[in-house]
Amino acid sequence: RPRAGRGDAAAATRIYSAESRTFDRDRLRYQRKFYSQPHDSHMASALLARNFTRTRDPANAEIIWYQRKQLMDWSRVSRWQLPNHVKRERAIGHKRDLATHLKNTPAMRWVPETYDLGKTDEAAAFVKLARAEEPRKPGCRVEILPVGPDFAMYF
Repeated sequence: RPRAGRGDAAAATRIYSAESRTFDRDRLRYQRKFYSQPHDSHMASALLARNFTRTRDPANAEIIWYQRKQLMDWSRVSRWQLPNHVKRERAIGHKRDLATHLKNTPAMRWVPETYDLGKTDEAAAFVKLARAEEPRKPGCRVEILPVGPDFAMYF
């Protein structure tokens, strides 16, 4: 197996430097420009009031604002641009998806015990824990629906 020579490292450095120059050039060229969808959004008004310039092409904007994230073309967003959405934000914005993605990762040491109530085994474990921790004060009672398909419907 051939080893990489000094020429390979130099070529990689030249490519990285060229990308950095392009990154900096574009970032500075489109600084204080924004793209808004819809065109007349409240955000557009706020940015215009703060001396930003509107552009009709999202590729030429520092700030990209979409009211509906489904319209955003992530393949055209450059790393220097500031979109108001995150690609695949459902993975962090919905508790079930976040818990699923964090399971068996080092981050789990900071995450409280989490149950996916759509899974029968996890719902049963949650019910068992909730019943064990039910308040013992008179008049206080925790009502838990039976585990099963109807149980998952409420969550």
